[in-house]
Amino acid sequence: MPNLEPSTGPASSLTTALRLLRERWWVLLLCLVLGAAAFVVNDSRKTQQYEATATLLFGTTGSNVSSLLNTAASNISADPQRDQSTTLLLVGSSSVADRVKKALDYPGPSSDLGDAVSASARADANLIDVTATHPDPARAAALANAFAQQYQAFRRETDRAGLRQGIESLAAQFAETPAAQQDSLRDSIAALKASEATTTGGVQLVDQATEPTEAASPRPKRDAVLGAILGLAIGAVLVFGVDLVDRRLRTIGDFEDAFQSNTLVVVPLRKREPRTAAERQAAVEPFRMLRVSLGQASDLETPRVVLVTSAVQGEGKSTIAAGLARAAAFSGQRVVLVELDLRRPAFQRLFEVPTGQRGLASLLQAEASLDEVLVHGQPNLPTLDVIPAGGMPARSAELLSGPYMRRVLDDLAGRFDVVVLDSPPLLPVADTHAILDAERVDTVVVVAKAHSTTRDQATRARMILLQHGRARYGLVVNALRDDHGTYGYEYDVSATSSKPFAGMLGSRSS
Repeated sequence: MPNLEPSTGPASSLTTALRLLRERWWVLLLCLVLGAAAFVVNDSRKTQQYEATATLLFGTTGSNVSSLLNTAASNISADPQRDQSTTLLLVGSSSVADRVKKALDYPGPSSDLGDAVSASARADANLIDVTATHPDPARAAALANAFAQQYQAFRRETDRAGLRQGIESLAAQFAETPAAQQDSLRDSIAALKASEATTTGGVQLVDQATEPTEAASPRPKRDAVLGAILGLAIGAVLVFGVDLVDRRLRTIGDFEDAFQSNTLVVVPLRKREPRTAAERQAAVEPFRMLRVSLGQASDLETPRVVLVTSAVQGEGKSTIAAGLARAAAFSGQRVVLVELDLRRPAFQRLFEVPTGQRGLASLLQAEASLDEVLVHGQPNLPTLDVIPAGGMPARSAELLSGPYMRRVLDDLAGRFDVVVLDSPPLLPVADTHAILDAERVDTVVVVAKAHSTTRDQATRARMILLQHGRARYGLVVNALRDDHGTYGYEYDVSATSSKPFAGMLGSRSS
């Protein structure tokens, strides 16, 4: 006898993640497309910007005047890294920007020019790139060259001013210097004057900026890729974020964990009606498996009275009940299918029921006999009888819980091999609760729909079953997506056909 306790553990994190991505791939695709499109649209609204770069070499002047002055008057530095950092700051400084403004005869504020220029040092080289950005490529090249040249001039003038100050200092010392040392001092002054005439300020322009031919920004292709990556990341966050708050059950493991019961059978979600005899046989196979599983999972060799219900409406319980009844009748058993759902009857859609046929409501109100409400035989299944609801009485719960209902169950169990009860859902109404207490009910089958039944609904339904002493019950997972073809071809058991089971089983000899 199969154990009705859940045996499957929770799916691994990787398996769950892959399942979510497979189920909601359209979210990822949509976010990817929207991300790329957003970046491209944003780029289309931007003004094209061009970049031009001039290159400066910074270092020593080649003059050894520090030994003459015993000062730091020359450009020989003890800290090249600090010199490089100072150069980066000075290139775009207001002093240099003012000089560029004057050189280019720019009418606007010099701060605008400084904002358009940046300086960066190359790794492992005494080179600094001066880059200017402007919508006009010619203007960008002119700005880069102007800043490089004016910075070079600024450094040259600054160093020459220092050298002149050194010369003046030495000249002031000349009168007070002993005659024996005046020749040496005179040579130092001459050397400083020579250095003043030749100094470059420690900076040389090695590469002038040329007019760029392609815009540096925006770059639609690159930005489209970045937007797609960002959209993909947002899509993944949405997929996994929604899963955290989505309480719907999706996998067999989810259902067994929520209902605390093993799954008797899985009815896959099918997308078209069967077209061939092989497809019709495959479509009914889950119901044959359910009939066999009920016998294995019950204390009885063959359950006589089977109640089929669900947590809420719309989970396919009437379809499952009808399929189980047909499968039992096809095996040669005498079967009666009773519609207990007096509030929302569905048998007129599922079976050949004559118009105006009286049913269970009339029987329970003593308005008709059992023989009068039985609809004998169905196409290709002469051993299947049906009792439709036959009306929607105002006191359905009281009728189903009354003593006459129990006598009806006794009569049906005595006349038929199998009695299948299509009962109302457990949560919205109390109609099924009274039937659960009936001793005649041998087995309870709970139908739950993938991607529809929530964990909270499953828990509440299980608690109702336990309160009525139904600790053991069968679980049918309906409309499970068959992504790997595990359950056969695609066929929608809730199709719009008015008689979705008509001809599904074919003849008994097929």
